[in-house]
Amino acid sequence: MRRARRVVFLLERHKFVALEVFYTFVRMIFALFAVRLQNVPNYERRAAEIFTVAANNYANTLIQFQRFEEAKSVLRKMMPVAQRVLGENHQLTLKMRLSNAEALYKDPTSTLDDLREAVATLDDTVRIARRVLGSTHPLTSAIDWELRGARVARLASMSEMLARDVFQTARAKLAHTALGARSNIGRHEGRGRQGGSRS
Repeated sequence: MRRARRVVFLLERHKFVALEVFYTFVRMIFALFAVRLQNVPNYERRAAEIFTVAANNYANTLIQFQRFEEAKSVLRKMMPVAQRVLGENHQLTLKMRLSNAEALYKDPTSTLDDLREAVATLDDTVRIARRVLGSTHPLTSAIDWELRGARVARLASMSEMLARDVFQTARAKLAHTALGARSNIGRHEGRGRQGGSRS
């Protein structure tokens, strides 16, 4: 019974995410047509905002489903557009940088360099967010929270690498010591046999 409830919950969650993605896509299409039909002089900026919101929502959905490589791919394509058209200080650009850092540090296959990049990105992003939005803004708080998580992930990865190095060093020393002990035992046994054969 519990398992059935969990399955139903997961199905409902997937439906909700799928509906959210579909709603974002439909909203984006309608907004593009509305912007195009109104002949707004600021068309490129408005279109970039719409596509940035859609791409960021899509990337966040991929991150929730732990499809990190796809999320990174989407963000790599859209971040330069957002930075060029909207600017470094725009909220959507900050959100995309946050999503990119999340995709980097939450990926279980991420390297130490990925974790360092995520921490550096979030450090820079939180600094910009504090300057532009203020330290009490919800986006600034979210970026700060993810920065803490990225730092913990980086420290955990560094600790794991250090523990692995210590283990390998200890294992090599133990093997060397054991090899030396075997050769000493062999020498002592050889002397004992030689001494017994002389008698």
